[in-house]
Amino acid sequence: SGVNDHSHSLAIGKTGKLFAGGDFSSAGGNSAVRIAEWHIGFNSVQNGDWNVGSTWGNTGNTPGVDYPSAFDYAQIKASHRVMVSGNESVGSLFLESTSFLRVNSNKSVIISGSITNDGLFVIANNGKLVQTNCTEVNTNAGSGSYLVKVKGQEQAVCFNILSSPIETASISSVMSGSNPCDLFTFQEDVQLYKYDYCLLYTSDAADDS
Repeated sequence: SGVNDHSHSLAIGKTGKLFAGGDFSSAGGNSAVRIAEWHIGFNSVQNGDWNVGSTWGNTGNTPGVDYPSAFDYAQIKASHRVMVSGNESVGSLFLESTSFLRVNSNKSVIISGSITNDGLFVIANNGKLVQTNCTEVNTNAGSGSYLVKVKGQEQAVCFNILSSPIETASISSVMSGSNPCDLFTFQEDVQLYKYDYCLLYTSDAADDS
């Protein structure tokens, strides 16, 4: 439903929200004094590829019309599995509980707003998740999981040096199954990587300094 009195102005935000201002006191059956906002965009209706209209309940395959594109709001409903098999853009993204989103190898999704992840977000090897609005990065929310797959060197004589793919997540939490003696940190004072990551770990390799 709409508003309960006159609306005088409308605006669309860059993260896919519709803003209305006017003389109303409620919108959509909820209290909203003079200002209201709605998400406008796309909800998944079935499993499928991101860039196929039928995944979102449409018949065509036009970006921004039949499937989410730059500045749109996209919501992946519970139990739906959506694959990003191209290079896509979106305004903001919401994964419901038990939903699944995968960015395939050598493909990308660029998000100009925030992410609410209550499902499972998978980034395949060489896939990319990019957020372009730095002020939104720390407003990401949700109780879901991110799984970033990385394929390293397979030769026994080679090292694989991996970093945390999430700015606010420590390497020890991201690589939670690793031996702490295999983790390195960067020491700014000497501009070198240093092993012996965990202080006083019983099988540590060096001096804990």
